[in-house]
Amino acid sequence: MKTSGLKWWAGTRVIVATVALAVVAYLALRGSPRVSDVAWIPGELGHWADRHGALRNLPAFGLLALFGTMAWGLRKGCGLAAVFAVGLEFAQKWMPHRRFDPADIYWSLLGVAIVAVGVSAVRGGARWVARRRLAARE
Repeated sequence: MKTSGLKWWAGTRVIVATVALAVVAYLALRGSPRVSDVAWIPGELGHWADRHGALRNLPAFGLLALFGTMAWGLRKGCGLAAVFAVGLEFAQKWMPHRRFDPADIYWSLLGVAIVAVGVSAVRGGARWVARRRLAARE
């Protein structure tokens, strides 16, 4: 097995997770909550996010938690996403043209929780299958 390829993949996961953190921070801390105004976000995605208000935080922080889990493991990745969600919402409290909304925190944390439960279930299922295969060989 080539270790240089594994190091490259590990580095890529950290870069992707860090970029995801930066994108979420930018979108949360910019002057306007309208996602459709951001030029580099596809039009339909931006309009969907604008129409769905706080619900848009569920997929955003779910993906952030998934990328964080891939880069730093389940506890650190999901923990970082959860702390980031709460911190960014509190930061909006002191920003002009933005407001603190507890619903944003709830939807964000639900997205993180769904990823945490999903990843744990997939890992548990994979371990169960591996044990069954090992038992069948004996």
